[in-house]
Amino acid sequence: RLSTEHATVRMHHSDMTFHVRLPDEDAILHIEAQTDDLEAIMQESPFYEQVIQRGFEQGFEQGIEQGIERGARQTSIENTLAVLKARFPNTDVNTIRQRLEGITDINQLKQISLNASLAVSFHDFQETLADYLP
Repeated sequence: RLSTEHATVRMHHSDMTFHVRLPDEDAILHIEAQTDDLEAIMQESPFYEQVIQRGFEQGFEQGIEQGIERGARQTSIENTLAVLKARFPNTDVNTIRQRLEGITDINQLKQISLNASLAVSFHDFQETLADYLP
């Protein structure tokens, strides 16, 4: 909401007063009403509907892509832990879960999963895992 008060400004150590006439309350209400009318007209236009629909579709697609990526990351982490648990049953493989979850690159997680299946020991795997951590 606009104010209809006067403004006072101090410049270069001297007082200067500026009286600015701002729109009165009726003028402000009129401007707001016109803005509301324009917004209503715009919302009824086919172009506006297309823009909104396109934005919705892009947001939806982006959300699906992010969900797929998160699912792929989580699956890769779970597969890596399952391989390690099967290969090294006497080891608590969950100790590295948090480290794996800190890796965001799905290609690195896939490589780590491959390393889990090729590692000679759990200790050997942990050493290769250190190469992927920041």
